[in-house]
Amino acid sequence: MNEFKSFLGVESITTGHITETVCKDFRNYLLRKFNGETPLNYFSQFKRVIKQATKEKYFKENPAIDVKSKTNPKKLREIIDIPDYRKMLNNECFGNPEIRRAALFSIYTAMRWTDVKSLTWTSIRKDYLLKKQDKTKAYVEIPLIEQAMEILGEHKQSGLVFDLPTADGANKTLVSWITGIGLGKHITWHCMRHSTAIILGDLSVPIQVIAQICGHQNLQSVMKTYSRGTKKEVRKAMKNLENALKSDEQQQTIAEKSEIDKQLELEKIRKDNLMLQIELAKLQQGINPLKVVR
Repeated sequence: MNEFKSFLGVESITTGHITETVCKDFRNYLLRKFNGETPLNYFSQFKRVIKQATKEKYFKENPAIDVKSKTNPKKLREIIDIPDYRKMLNNECFGNPEIRRAALFSIYTAMRWTDVKSLTWTSIRKDYLLKKQDKTKAYVEIPLIEQAMEILGEHKQSGLVFDLPTADGANKTLVSWITGIGLGKHITWHCMRHSTAIILGDLSVPIQVIAQICGHQNLQSVMKTYSRGTKKEVRKAMKNLENALKSDEQQQTIAEKSEIDKQLELEKIRKDNLMLQIELAKLQQGINPLKVVR
């Protein structure tokens, strides 16, 4: 109910605050503030609370019963691929170097902005971090890879790991930096975490493991959010479709070309083996094939 309190601008809620109109306004507030299924999840939770309160006679009638939960369709989020990451790694962020450190750490750990900003040294263990997530309140344990350890540097006893501005300030500096190094993409902080999950998927890491690294408990949500074919995979799939839909004559040509390619590859292997046998024979005769004769 914290989001509802923020929407109302009050510290405590009474039944007098909650009418059908207010419920509709709250749903629209969530749709403006969040993307994807987050508005639906928040409002569904809100409706469950109101339903229970109605059962307990706090309301004569459920004021939210006719207000449907909705998702907020969104565009595909930009991805930081490996070449983009290398540009980030090799270019300083002169606006605020701490933004670069924290952004790279987000890529290395798949952590949300709020969790990176609130990360303290007490959460950093020898080779992993253990933190209660700000959003879900569930603990997540993330092994720290070598690159993440380098970002952290010397371990401190207490305090925040990163000295970061507000979310708006951080994203403004991030956009300025990303634009300056020529990525040509609209990158926000959440793209770090999202990109890590996509890269892990490209490395054939099981979706269950990706969910655990990202601190997700709903596997279906993870599959919807992070399952995305790479350009290479899409091109390969469409090429397979192209070949499958060709005529019988075209299919025969493809098969013949494939057989020719196979024979050429076998011939190359045969020649390589022959050359290897010649070199071995020279070695057995005491001739150094690498010696340069002047």
